[in-house]
Amino acid sequence: MIPVKVVARKLPDGTTDAGFESFDSKWELSDQQKDALKLAMMEDKSLQVGHGTICGVKCIDFNSKPRKYAIKLKAGE
Repeated sequence: MIPVKVVARKLPDGTTDAGFESFDSKWELSDQQKDALKLAMMEDKSLQVGHGTICGVKCIDFNSKPRKYAIKLKAGE
């Protein structure tokens, strides 16, 4: 589990949910998310997951079992 602060929610049409309130949570990774996170970290080895890292998670295939995820990492601003 990774402690996270959820700061935004994107709606299906690509816009940001204006009424969304940020909250603290714990991100429990599925096996597929762990694999996607490893791939994201290998793309930029200088980026370490830590305080302030921005992580975007998107389910890219709802029809498959298990579901497939894309994870993008960015250094905190």
